[in-house]
Amino acid sequence: MNYLAHFHLSHGKQGLMIGALLGDVVKGPLKGVYPSEWEQGIQLHRRIDAYTDSHPLVRACQARFPKKFRRFSGIMLDVAFDHFLSQHWQQFHPQALPQFNAEVYSLLDNTRWPATAQAHAQRIAKHDLLNHYQEWDFILEVIASIGRRLRVANPLAEADQILPQHYQYMAQAFTEFYPQLQQFASAEKLTMGEDLALNNKRVE
Repeated sequence: MNYLAHFHLSHGKQGLMIGALLGDVVKGPLKGVYPSEWEQGIQLHRRIDAYTDSHPLVRACQARFPKKFRRFSGIMLDVAFDHFLSQHWQQFHPQALPQFNAEVYSLLDNTRWPATAQAHAQRIAKHDLLNHYQEWDFILEVIASIGRRLRVANPLAEADQILPQHYQYMAQAFTEFYPQLQQFASAEKLTMGEDLALNNKRVE
């Protein structure tokens, strides 16, 4: 999943939302370098990605793309799914999308980010990415931009020739998949909260 979905699925605790962004840049084992709730957010990000990558509905979408796109299909779907989340936002969250996004931008602006994440946080707010995800043409531009930043040769500049053909299929897959992902993320957050409470009790 991409930025909007990760912020949405971690919503409720600022530390988890910070970790949702850090999950894109922090790699390897977590060793207590960051606050515990940030690291929980990173773990949640990783588990959401693993759940998404292995889900049959997501794999069925990927299988529809031409072979040369398959290696990068996860990137394309992550961004496309943020578009569908924007389009169907009221089904998944009681708060209006512009208000939610404003809350996220405030968090991005008022957090002292590690150097590795500072550029990500600034880019999201500067370009108002979360609100623009509602625009399909913008989604195609984002995917092409990711392709230009990758260090390996890739066909993402040609995604505009492929993704529109599968728009309805992806939209239907998303509406079936996302409620399952919400349930998964909620269960993970509950487990993490119980673990944190237990650890704090031990410290006391």
